[in-house]
Amino acid sequence: MSQINSQKIVGYITCGLSSLALVIGSQVPRAEASNDSNVIYSTNPSGSLFTVTTPAGAKATINTAANTVDTTLKQLADKLAADKLAQNAVNSTTAETATADKLAKAAKEASDRAAIELSKIEEAAKAAKADADKALTDASNKKADADKAQIDANNKKVDADNAQKIADNKKADTGKAQTDANNKKADADKAQTDANNKKADANKAQTDANNKKADADKAQTDANNKKADADKAQTDANNKKADCDKAQKIVDSKKADFDNAQKIADSKKADFEKAQKDADKAYGLDKIVKQQIANIKKADADNAQTDANNKKADCDKAQVDANNKKADADKAQTDANNKKSYADKAQIDANNKKADCDKVQIDANNKKSDADKAQTDANNKKADCDKAQVDANNKKADADKAQVDANNKKADCDKAQIDANNKKADADKAQIEANNKKADCDKAQTDANNKKAEADNKKIECDKATKDLAEKQTNQKAAEDKAAQTCAEKDKAEAAAKDAKEAADKETATKGSTSTRPLPIINFNLSDIGKKFQFNFDGSVATQNVSGLTSTAWLTLKSFTGVAANFDVALDNTSSNGINSRTSGLGFNVYSDLLSTNKLDLASGKTSSSGLFSNAVLNGNFPNQFGDIDVCFTDGNTCQGGQNGGVRTEDGLQKFSFSLAFNKPVDSFALGNFGVRYQSIEGTNLGTSGTGQGKYYKSKEPSPRRVPEPGTSGALGLFAVGALRLLKKKPLV
Repeated sequence: MSQINSQKIVGYITCGLSSLALVIGSQVPRAEASNDSNVIYSTNPSGSLFTVTTPAGAKATINTAANTVDTTLKQLADKLAADKLAQNAVNSTTAETATADKLAKAAKEASDRAAIELSKIEEAAKAAKADADKALTDASNKKADADKAQIDANNKKVDADNAQKIADNKKADTGKAQTDANNKKADADKAQTDANNKKADANKAQTDANNKKADADKAQTDANNKKADADKAQTDANNKKADCDKAQKIVDSKKADFDNAQKIADSKKADFEKAQKDADKAYGLDKIVKQQIANIKKADADNAQTDANNKKADCDKAQVDANNKKADADKAQTDANNKKSYADKAQIDANNKKADCDKVQIDANNKKSDADKAQTDANNKKADCDKAQVDANNKKADADKAQVDANNKKADCDKAQIDANNKKADADKAQIEANNKKADCDKAQTDANNKKAEADNKKIECDKATKDLAEKQTNQKAAEDKAAQTCAEKDKAEAAAKDAKEAADKETATKGSTSTRPLPIINFNLSDIGKKFQFNFDGSVATQNVSGLTSTAWLTLKSFTGVAANFDVALDNTSSNGINSRTSGLGFNVYSDLLSTNKLDLASGKTSSSGLFSNAVLNGNFPNQFGDIDVCFTDGNTCQGGQNGGVRTEDGLQKFSFSLAFNKPVDSFALGNFGVRYQSIEGTNLGTSGTGQGKYYKSKEPSPRRVPEPGTSGALGLFAVGALRLLKKKPLV
């Protein structure tokens, strides 16, 4: 961009320096050479522009020119400052918007991921809860079944005892044997009671172990939560450290910018001091001119120093911001370290409780072994008891029937007791399983709660990032609108100058041309790809203009390869005022460049059309004295008639595409002599056939937004300086 601007300024200086010098010179009164002491300029016989003679009044004239230069340079400085502010505003807001957009997208992705994870974990927690409830219900049912079986066993035990008493009464002669059997039975019962007590002690120890296991799990969950909190705090500290580093880079950049501005200010100050020395050494009119130049350089040096001071202040402010962010980052790191310490302490506590849990579980396992051993001893004593009872039964042959009945009832009692014991074991197992599933459920619920909190935090971050992005986008649009407004007048002036130059060039080419071909009206190159161009057509029948017979075409350059140019066309028959017609063809001439009538030959067979018009006809002509035309697009075989094809007044917008194939590669090409063929004309008594001439219509749409660049105002400033130098070089007589 700077290279293009430099080329523009050089061009402006080349084209305008002499003109501006003449304008300044024209403000000074001229006269023929005479003896009058008030004469300032006289004609130089050798052919030079003029010669300064008497210095009377010259000071006022030069002061006027110098004032003009001061005003121009001030306008230039204001324009450059406004351009630079607009550029800085657009660059700053664009960068901030891009950063905010990235943050908003990242926050949204994190929030969505957290929501998905939360949904999965909540579903898992619900499943674990249902599983635990089902296991607890099963355990309760089995406990009720075991209690019912124990009641049945107790009832059968009572029945067995009654039968035994009857047997004892009937077998008084077997008292010793029965007494021995009873003693062993008592011993077996005592052993069974001891086994039951140890079983209860083992169950209590297991319950205590389960409680400590739950306590250990809770402590581990707390440690995990504190670990997550510490990790989050460390991430926040890292982010603030990155923010701090970024702010410091900005400070370094602004410091370099300030150093560069200070060098420029020092250079301009040295330039001013040199100019001042030259002015101090000069005399007369030369002294005045040099003093003006020194003053201009003094103002330039002062402005440069002011800019350097502003950048120094900006640098200092950025350093303060960087220091604040450094302090914030250090504080965040301290907080992260503290939370890490708390997390480590919580993990130690969890480990201690886990060790205590393991120790209690070992004790429970030992008591379970002791209970199992006692049960084995009880079973052995029960077997000894049964053996003594068999001996008693043998000795009590006369009471076989009563004893058999007692034994049967005892066997029934034992069977019921075994069944009760089995159901009790089954119930205990189901209760343990229910407790385990309850612990799993509690853990899943804890995980779900943690993820819920994390998802809520992510949602808050996402909402904040979205709000920041909207604010940045609003700021960016305001900066771009301001930049566009700053350069609107300049774009308008440049467009007017370009139009005037093109018109002058065409007029010059027309005056010097002997060709009967009309000049082109529009040029195309690679920069025009994607642009739309409008052409408005009038209408005439029998060489007479017909008001209301009109058409409009919009051409869009879709591609340009150097050997072919492809266009899309939207064609509308806009006839009005009672005129109906059919636009049955469209054509134009093809030129090598905009400033000549030289024909650019098209390749036959490769130049084509599709859509509304299917034929491309080369080197044809339109009727109604329109004349020759390089190419036309129609449904007919010639440019004279279009069969029944084309666009009628009531059809609205219709489209077609065409390709211009060149015989040799070109960098650009021009078009002109645009025309349309009218047929089926209604509403005029001049005839039903006619033609229309096309004109290029430039819309009044606002210029695209762009950053202002130094243009005409910069060139004018250089003109002024050049004019002063020109005056300085003219010798005094």
